[in-house]
Amino acid sequence: DENNAVVAADYEPRNVERGSRIVSVLRNKPMVILQLPRGNLEGVAPRALVLPHVLQQVITNRNYKVALEMMRQQKVDLNLLVDWNPGEFLSQGAEELLKQVTNVDHLNLFISSLRNENVTQTRHFLPDWFREEFGLPSSSDATSAFDFSTKVNQVCQKLRSIISDKARVGQALLLPVLSTFAKEDPPQLEAALSLIQQKAVEEDEHSRNRNKKPPLFSERAQSSIQYLAFLANYNLLFDTALGMYELDLARAVARNSQMDPKMYLPLLKQYREFPQFYSCYEIDMRLKRYPEALRNMVKSIQAQEEMQSATEVSAEGDSAPGREESGKLANSFHDALTLIKKQKLHRLGLELFHEKGQQREILLDLGDHLLNAGEAENALTIFLTMSEPMPSEQILRAAKKCQDWRTYLSYLLSTTETNDDDVQAKAREVAQEMASSVTAADLTRKRRVLSDAALILLDYCNDPSEAVDLFIQSELWSEGQRVAMLHGDPTLAQKCVDAAIAHAHATIEALPDRATTFVSTMERYSEVLKIRKEAYARGESELPGVSPMNDDAGSLFSAASQASHLTGASATSASSTGSSASYSSVISVSSTASSAFSLTGSEQTYRHKSKYNQIGQKVHKNQKRKKKKKKPKPNRVIPGSEKELETLQESLGILCLDASFMTSVSECIVFLIRSGQITVASDLYETYQSSLKKMRDCQESRMKKSREAREQQEQVNRREGIRPNAAEELLLSFVHPLETKVDNLVFEVLPSSVHRLFEYLPQELIQEDGY
Repeated sequence: DENNAVVAADYEPRNVERGSRIVSVLRNKPMVILQLPRGNLEGVAPRALVLPHVLQQVITNRNYKVALEMMRQQKVDLNLLVDWNPGEFLSQGAEELLKQVTNVDHLNLFISSLRNENVTQTRHFLPDWFREEFGLPSSSDATSAFDFSTKVNQVCQKLRSIISDKARVGQALLLPVLSTFAKEDPPQLEAALSLIQQKAVEEDEHSRNRNKKPPLFSERAQSSIQYLAFLANYNLLFDTALGMYELDLARAVARNSQMDPKMYLPLLKQYREFPQFYSCYEIDMRLKRYPEALRNMVKSIQAQEEMQSATEVSAEGDSAPGREESGKLANSFHDALTLIKKQKLHRLGLELFHEKGQQREILLDLGDHLLNAGEAENALTIFLTMSEPMPSEQILRAAKKCQDWRTYLSYLLSTTETNDDDVQAKAREVAQEMASSVTAADLTRKRRVLSDAALILLDYCNDPSEAVDLFIQSELWSEGQRVAMLHGDPTLAQKCVDAAIAHAHATIEALPDRATTFVSTMERYSEVLKIRKEAYARGESELPGVSPMNDDAGSLFSAASQASHLTGASATSASSTGSSASYSSVISVSSTASSAFSLTGSEQTYRHKSKYNQIGQKVHKNQKRKKKKKKPKPNRVIPGSEKELETLQESLGILCLDASFMTSVSECIVFLIRSGQITVASDLYETYQSSLKKMRDCQESRMKKSREAREQQEQVNRREGIRPNAAEELLLSFVHPLETKVDNLVFEVLPSSVHRLFEYLPQELIQEDGY
């Protein structure tokens, strides 16, 4: 198997004429001499001989020059020089390579061919016997000992460090150094341009004819820039030079690019006319480096820079962005605040501006931004951190939006502009909004919000009647009764008792229907789950009603494919996908080809028809009129589908007696007993217990039947000696994800104190509602 893998990977056999014979295998070269039937001799270099020869030159002889020449001639991936042992290459091999290989083009070729992968496991596979022969570590050890995702950066940095340590960055090795900068991820173009500029200045200082050309416009500097542009994009190089705020370097880069001089020369001239920091700001805005632009604008404001020249023409011929038409620089705090608002640089603005008034405006805009972005709570915190005078309108709006009624009313009372009537009106408005925002589905949130609204009506409006009504809506009858007795209103207290009795009767009527619905839903869920399991085992599509493959081969193929889909990747399914993809690609090509030969388009099919021949034109118009827009298909649940199974599982979760519902029932029972309504409380208790038992029994029965059916089928297979196929094994062992959710449904039990309470009360007392 290993030899087959080697042959398939890289050591493919070579086709020769029939009757050819091997004459000799050379000792010093990876070459085989063949004698063809015609009598002529031919020398070939099989890859199985080339790779050992290359590695022998590198590992044994440390001769990187010969190895590199051989790899170039035989088209062997140059990454092999590193990947056979990356640690060895970084420690010793890189320095030997630079010593032996003096041809700059070969060094550039080696650097440009580097990739973040291990070619000994992808392109040039090295078997274990090959590694043992040369004393190389195993493939797993080599991969774990070195991070190949950063191989290119490590090799480039190592080569640069060796060259710089030995002061060899002259004109000869400048191009390989530039190659290492451009090859890194991300490319270090700024460092490469800085090196070119440095070498150009040094060369100009040592040159006798200094005043002929600028240093960056010399022949060597321009050739270096051209080579760097070969490795990277000219536009990217120009933007990088601009980002360094080196206008001469940017002009030198643009001089050899395809940029129009009418575009970049006025642009560079404009930047030269600006003051120093404002010019940097304009460059950063062009490059969309907004944090740096804000920093340079602040420096321009602090330096109080002003425009010296009235000539202000941008590259496009219009006034440059961020400048007024009068020629005045846009370097005021108002302009900086505009940039902060547009680019959301509030934190940086607070770090750069230290005056309280300026920080206040930045904080105000930050709070408004958070409020509009839906972060009302953070916006409220930002507004409250501001010093006097505090933004009253923004604080109230943020507190109201995040429903922080405590902060809202506290700050409302602290303002001197509001009187008692205004506070009561605002408090009542807040309470009404809170009451209207709750839904009956979320009982926990409903209780919390409505109780808070009731407290607002009590504390700020002195309205116990409406407060008790909200306590009744939140099913907090004990709290409502307490408030009623606190204000000396027995009528309100009796209202709480009547509301609890009505709630108990409604629950007593709804619980049996809820249990019955749960049982019927569970039965349907069991049927659909069985249908879906069988459909998965047969490898059918979404609908079980779709006609499956009738032949045995197709059935086994679909079953095996579906089983592999559930357990792992499958080669069969991959090939199937590939065939369907190729079929669809043929269709797309044919359709594309047919449309490509249309010269005028479908709208002008009858363009050259005679005006006396109106038949084709009328038919064309009628066909256009008959076209109707396709109506969207209704989102209905198809019986037996996966969608129906999900819907049934959600319904079972809703019908389940959860913790919030149990808490409401238990509190209602205790309140009714304490209010003397023992019979109603007992009926509610018995109804809840019976419904709970019915739902639990239904769940346990379904789980028991499923388990017994699986065990029974396994016993039949063992007794009759039947070995199930892949589809049958899948049907027996597969557990649907929704099945786990249904099995884990929890039915909350009433607290033990409620059970003990009915154990203490005799039946006569329950029937007579007390003594």
